[in-house]
Amino acid sequence: MNRLLLVLSALALVLSACGGDPKKEFIEDATAICRQARTDVAAIPAPTSAAGFASFAEQLVTIGTKAQEDLAALTPPEEDRAELQTRVLDPFAVLIEEGRVFTDKLKAAGSDGAKISALIAERPTTGDIDLEYLRNYGLSDCADALDFG
Repeated sequence: MNRLLLVLSALALVLSACGGDPKKEFIEDATAICRQARTDVAAIPAPTSAAGFASFAEQLVTIGTKAQEDLAALTPPEEDRAELQTRVLDPFAVLIEEGRVFTDKLKAAGSDGAKISALIAERPTTGDIDLEYLRNYGLSDCADALDFG
């Protein structure tokens, strides 16, 4: 009888470990990705010259690309997958592409302060990413990481 109880207890532990909350796990994994991205961005020195903006933007895009790819590689809960895709992941991928184009334009501007100022005024924003949805979903760290205008 003790052996049966031990086997049943072990089985219960295995089943409980396998049957975690997919949304909670997704939120934990996504939060870790976003926190790392925020830490990485905070470590980038601010540009000190007009020519430095291209390098700064390039580093931001590199960090953003990694975060976007890592988030896209997660498996969200089935019931939330489509909404997360259309409200967050797809617009984030578009933002990364816009960031690449923006960085190329900054590089082409070189050290021309007037051109760089004009470009910065037209920089990509997170407008299409639903930050409020992210916050309501439990991903405030991700919303905060993306909330730059």
